[in-house]
This record gives sequence, structure tokens and C-alpha cells, in this order.
Amino acid sequence: MFPCAGAREPYEKDVEMRKTFLKNDKKFFYVPTAIVDYQPDKRTAQKLSELGIPKDAFVITYFGRHNSIKGYDILKKVGMSLLDKIPNLYFLCAGNGPILPPQHPRWIELGFINNVDDLLPQGDLYLLPNRETYFDLITLQILRASVPVIVSETGGNNFFQELPSDETIGMSFFDIENESQLETQVLQYVKLKIENPNRYKEIRQSNRKLFENYFTIDKYIAKYTESINQLE
Repeated sequence: MFPCAGAREPYEKDVEMRKTFLKNDKKFFYVPTAIVDYQPDKRTAQKLSELGIPKDAFVITYFGRHNSIKGYDILKKVGMSLLDKIPNLYFLCAGNGPILPPQHPRWIELGFINNVDDLLPQGDLYLLPNRETYFDLITLQILRASVPVIVSETGGNNFFQELPSDETIGMSFFDIENESQLETQVLQYVKLKIENPNRYKEIRQSNRKLFENYFTIDKYIAKYTESINQLE
């Protein structure tokens, strides 16, 4: 059982693993991953203002390992370019790894934290520039938090492009080899929030709806049970 066919991609880069997978292709079945719902307590959740982020800022979040597989170097390069172009832009990141973060007053690093789900809903946009991925749970956390997201076209991320386009209006996809495409998409989100805040609210809400439609525990149990009952 895999979450989706795209989640096989990282494994199939190994020649022997690929041969094994292809030989047993008919034995695979797919059940998309799910996570438990969560609603932050706004009274106790850490506020962005406590981190020195002003109320009128456009906040991009990234919570994950700081390595090349996760695309942190891409985030760093594109982020520094965007910080030069957008005066009220802030990056809020958590995690650690071999790639050191940039030194910039509007790039905030928190290290390892245990309150990701409280901070996520306060961001305006999440960047997920993985070079490889299985089926990243952070994507489901992002959708659950009603946050627009830009994801790389790789592995399990591609599953979301198979969903109806009218249900994924809060998601954008970029070619991992095209950093300028990622930068352009970020600028479009920033512009949209400024020029049409009501529309921005709608796309945020659409991601929450996407989570409710496909990735709750109830949806997982129903799909899992259906799949198991169909096995021969």
C-alpha cells in the first residue's frame, strides 16, 4: 500500500528497487494519507508579533529539514531575491540541517519547535520546494490550516495535480529546475492579497475544504476499508 503512485518515485530511483516494483506492479494499491484535525487555540498560540513580525507583513513559512532533498537551498536563493523586491515580506522557518540559513533581518529561524500547527495558520503562503518526496505530511497540515501553498512537481506532490482543478485553487505547482517560475508565483500571491483580499480569503478556505474532502481520518478509513475489501 502506498499513498499514491507518485510516492513510489523516490524508491524507484534505485535500479533494483525499480525492477522489483515493476515486477510486482499489480500488487500495489493506493490509499491517500490522512491526519487528525486540529484547530489552534488563538488565546494561547504563539503570535507572529512575538517574533518581531509586523501585522502588515506578508509571511512565507517553511518548516522542515534544511537540506537539498527538501529544497532548502532553493528556498534560500529565491527567498533572498524576493526579500530585495518586497519590503514587507518575512520568512518564518523552523528546522535544522547542513545548509545554513541566510543572514537577513526579515528571515526568522526558530530551530526545532513543537508548535508548528499553531504557527502555520498565521502565515500567508507556504513554500514546499522538495526535490524528492514520498507523501509529505506537511502538505496536509498546510491544507488543514487553510494556507495557500506552492509545491514542487515531484513524487507524492504530483498527486494533487490529479485532483479537480476547481478544488485546488489554493495550490500552485512549479518545476524544480525553474526557480524563476517559483519566484513569479510568489509575486502573484503577494499581488493578489494586496489587490483582492476577499479572493485571497477564498483560496485559503478552499485548501481547508480540500483537506476536509480528502484527507480526514474518516475519509482515510473509508478508502482503506474499500481497498482492502477489493483485494484478491
